[in-house]
Amino acid sequence: MADYETYKVAAGDTLGGIAARHAVSVSSLVSLNALSSANAIRIGQVLKIREVIAVRRYTVKAGDTLIAIARAY
Repeated sequence: MADYETYKVAAGDTLGGIAARHAVSVSSLVSLNALSSANAIRIGQVLKIREVIAVRRYTVKAGDTLIAIARAY
């Protein structure tokens, strides 16, 4: 499984707009896609976008074990 998804650039897209929609930074898009600058995208270009991993918080309660928490989440 890849650690990124892809996005096909459409008319009117900017790297900043794409980054905002996918909750990633412009610099990460530039780096991952080996772009010469943030302005170096073209319509139809397929960009790699790193997947964002959701983080959950859990408050440990008396009697909890790591295994039980892991199984629950």
